[in-house]
Amino acid sequence: MSTTSVFDVCVVGAGLWGSAAAKYCSERDGISVCLVGPSEPKTQQDRLSSRVFGAHHDEGRIYRTADPIFEWGELARRSVEKYRDIELTTGLSFHEEVGCMFVTVKGSNYHNRTSEFAKKNDVHIKDISHAEALHRIEFMSLDMLTSKHGEEGVVTLLQETEAGHMNPRQLLAAQLQIARSRGCEVVNDVVNHVIDHEDEDIIELVTDSNRVIKARRVLLCTGAYTAVGGLLPRGQVLDLKLTKQQVVFIEVSEKDRKRLSGMPVVILHEDRDYGRDGYILPPIQYTNGKYYLKIGHHTVGEEELSSNEEMVAWFRSQGTSETEIRLSRNIRQLFPELVPLSTHSETCVTVTTPTRKLYCDMVTPRLGVLVGGNGWGAKSSDEIGRMGAGMILSGSWDHDMPQDVFKAMWKES
Repeated sequence: MSTTSVFDVCVVGAGLWGSAAAKYCSERDGISVCLVGPSEPKTQQDRLSSRVFGAHHDEGRIYRTADPIFEWGELARRSVEKYRDIELTTGLSFHEEVGCMFVTVKGSNYHNRTSEFAKKNDVHIKDISHAEALHRIEFMSLDMLTSKHGEEGVVTLLQETEAGHMNPRQLLAAQLQIARSRGCEVVNDVVNHVIDHEDEDIIELVTDSNRVIKARRVLLCTGAYTAVGGLLPRGQVLDLKLTKQQVVFIEVSEKDRKRLSGMPVVILHEDRDYGRDGYILPPIQYTNGKYYLKIGHHTVGEEELSSNEEMVAWFRSQGTSETEIRLSRNIRQLFPELVPLSTHSETCVTVTTPTRKLYCDMVTPRLGVLVGGNGWGAKSSDEIGRMGAGMILSGSWDHDMPQDVFKAMWKES
């Protein structure tokens, strides 16, 4: 631990948002910065025995700048345009621009809002024909959609640039590398208590290992644990909902991997009543050397979690067989010629807000929060971190986007 007695800023939560915030805080001359958060579990046994989990423990996340919600699209645009610079600075590659294909029902709300956003914000996205969509992905079938809506009723939008998939682990490593190079101290520990000493104008952080870290200002980038970890001042409860997420990994053969090489990521919005909505990432190599297609869901299966115990149990599980069967069925229908070598599920938790926008707000003059990814936070994490850093360094709003959009909402006590 550093001999620094009191840090100017401490960021709690060493995930994608926290690492980006710490990086931007460290840019300021004469500012001492500390980032506190547990390191990623190295083995499955470590993961199962953990009580704190991170949402970035994966090799693949979708990124794109076209979005039906303006704020998320704009945050993504500003982040994605910095990806290459981060890679060049650190020597760590973390994104592949393979494009993003949006498959939806013609005239649907999702279709209209995504197209409208692209036009207003100069994002290059185009409608492509049924034949071109199938040509882009060699042995994909859209029969599961066209059989219900007809070929004319299914629309495919394609964003070829500023879209693809990124490796959140590598992005995190890059952000930490930059933050450390600027003098940020990284402490791999879990914060249990946040004690605001108003009379002394400092905050004390007490960790699992009984360390006490003092800071003049603290930014909580603690994700789901902001809702259940008891880190906020007594009596204050953010209006956050924790929902279950489950993804299915389909191991593919070398033959199928080659056939799917160059495949764009796919976002499917069709019929939520039947669970035929979700997202698919092309074959990506994971740490075990194998290649997997990854498929996840949107709202179907997003059951709410109400306690820390429920959340930990969900993270330690492999999800539900019902969701795995449904997502595996969607893969079989979209890729009927695919022969999976194996299938397994993993779980995660999404932090959603009533506004569907993130919260970036000061709770007290010394304590701020940066939470509420709503399932869209990975791709936009660099600009979100910049937003949070500006706020906590100044103690008030310091960003060109409207403050009201990101103000925290609280539950009634």
